[in-house]
Amino acid sequence: MTLIGIIELIAQIYFAVHAGRTGRYWWIFIIIFFPLIGSVVYFFVEYLPELNTMSKVKKSRRPKKQTNIK
Repeated sequence: MTLIGIIELIAQIYFAVHAGRTGRYWWIFIIIFFPLIGSVVYFFVEYLPELNTMSKVKKSRRPKKQTNIK
């Protein structure tokens, strides 16, 4: 198995587990039956938007610095 094949297998397993944990079970079938294209589509359709949303939530949860102006 080549290095590219190993990387694709790791990505496929990662995205299948992520889909299962987030309740998107039908994505598991797409990722398994169409390994490369399924992983790429899952990344752009489900995973990347979730990352953007989570980073915005983390930024908004940071406490604002208080300034003591007297």
